[in-house]
Parts: sequence; C-alpha cells; structure tokens
Amino acid sequence: MNPREQWEAFETRYTPHILNYIEYCCLGGIPFRTSQCAQVVGINGHSVNRHAARWLVARRDALLSRPVDDHAAYLRWCNEYLALAGQWRCKPEGTVLAQRYRKLTIEDEYRESGLVYLRVLVNRIPGTNRDLLNQSIADWEAGTGLKVVRTRLGSKKVGDCGTRVEQAIRSLQGRVGLEIRCG
Repeated sequence: MNPREQWEAFETRYTPHILNYIEYCCLGGIPFRTSQCAQVVGINGHSVNRHAARWLVARRDALLSRPVDDHAAYLRWCNEYLALAGQWRCKPEGTVLAQRYRKLTIEDEYRESGLVYLRVLVNRIPGTNRDLLNQSIADWEAGTGLKVVRTRLGSKKVGDCGTRVEQAIRSLQGRVGLEIRCG
C-alpha cells in the first residue's frame, strides 16, 4: 500500500469518530482536547491534529459568520466556542473570536434583562482581562448608544430593598400581613 492509499484508508476509518467527538464536545460545551480525542478514537494526537484541522477551520469560520439573534442561538454559539476556544487561544483568530464572544455576551445580557451590569458581565465572562472587557463594553456602548450600569450590586444601604427577591417579598407583605425587613 502506498502512502496515499494508507492515508485514504486512515481517513475513511477514523474521520467519523474524530468528527463525532468534536460534535459531542461542541454540543455539550466540553473543551475539545486532542489528547482526550486520541484516547477515545484510539490513535495518536498528531494524527488527530492533522486530520481535524480542516474541520476546525470550518467551525471557526462558521463561528465568525453565524448570526446570533436570540438566547437559544447564543447558547449554541457559546457551547461551540467554549468547546473549541483552546484550539485558537494563541492565534489571531482566537482574539477575534474572543472579542465576538464578549460582544455577544453583552448583547445577550441586554436582550435578556434590559440592563447590563458590569458585575454580571465579569461573572458571565470568566478569565477575561478587565481592560479587554472594558474595551468591549466601550465598543458596545458606542455602537448601540446604550450604557452599561457600572454600580456595584452589593452596595446597598440597610433597608434599601433593591433586588428582585426583596421586591417580591415586599409586594407580598401587604397580602399576607407579614412584616419583613430587607437588608
């Protein structure tokens, strides 16, 4: 068997398994690791890298161009991005994808709650440099004309019932005759 025939035999034998593992990672938001894929498929990591490269490029291009219009689409996009982000971490494409991730997270937060709190963004985008997050926020604010709420969520005075839970409790006080103090 010549080298081309060996590669074609390898391709038809292992391609479905590698792609199924990548798809499994993308659906569950599980970070794709070459070593784990190699263990599952039963081949060495270099073969996985070489063989999966073109599918990863196609996935990257899809992530860059896919429209994200609602929360369900955002969750699918995030699962795929978080699964494959490690493959592009130190490459220019990784920087572009990380910027899009931050932008989509800000947009989703606004779409879901109507307000964007800086504190919530810090919790939703773990491991992000504060300067990069502030730059993404500034870009979003400039593009939309909206502002991110930069107050601290935990800085309430005693008796200031500001959270949704506390507001719900206060609305129930009159109905059930309870005296509840917030703070």
